Amino acid sequence: MNRLTVVLAIGVFALGTAAQADLVNIDFDGPAYMAGQLPPEPWLQEYDGTDHSIEAEVGYEGTQGLVITSAENWAGVTYVFPAPLNSDMGAVKISVLVNPATPGSGDLFGSYGGIQVGRGQQRYDTASYLGLIFRINNGSRGVYGPGSMWGTNLGLSWSSGHWYEVAFELSQDWQNMTISVRPIGGQAVSGTFAWNGGEITRLWASTPNINSAIYDNIVVTVESQNPTGDLTGDGSVNLADVAVVAQWWMATCNATNDWCEGADLDQDGMVGIEDLLVLARHWLAEM
Repeated sequence: MNRLTVVLAIGVFALGTAAQADLVNIDFDGPAYMAGQLPPEPWLQEYDGTDHSIEAEVGYEGTQGLVITSAENWAGVTYVFPAPLNSDMGAVKISVLVNPATPGSGDLFGSYGGIQVGRGQQRYDTASYLGLIFRINNGSRGVYGPGSMWGTNLGLSWSSGHWYEVAFELSQDWQNMTISVRPIGGQAVSGTFAWNGGEITRLWASTPNINSAIYDNIVVTVESQNPTGDLTGDGSVNLADVAVVAQWWMATCNATNDWCEGADLDQDGMVGIEDLLVLARHWLAEM
């Protein structure tokens, strides 16, 4: 098979199979979300929890929102991503708006809402996740990221009745996750924590200890500056990248030649059909 044939074959195959993954964008106002009802699939009512619902005029800017009461089970409410988020996507950001619950008079300790992201069931001995919780600790309000005992205080004193953007940003290599919280109209605080590179399949909205926490606007964005398969660095996977693969077709690759200038995408030592398939999966992906 000559290189021109390889270029044409890859181009035709990719154009016939390529699809860009939908990003998650939930504002709880779509036709599937009905006020007074439980949220639909892929939301899960795990552990038979039903003390949460979609409610009108409680969301950000008076829209619908997800309300979780203190009567909900300890695990909170689970959203299963339609497709797992993984390191092939590059840098990924997950953001959620949270209006934490109002504490009781004289509360010295408690949690009032929060978000976790990860995979597995929401049990401390089986799940792998990182999260952020709005807490009161010894009478002081703070937002806490991962850490021993109470977690890591990120240095923000939160207020009742105010909306906050909670964000989880995966690094390009998925080895670190930056967790931030920003009061709407204010400045963000953040901390960076180790992530194990594994996929993220679920998001959990936490149950408050008292009253109700409100959640809105769940958004997932892919922020990769170099999509997988972008061998030319032009921000897109296209025929220019196909030409690079064709140039190195069946060549021997190693670290010395930078894995055939990146054309050996799976780094198995040769540019072949597996690399073609990687290009096809990411065809026309853009930064």
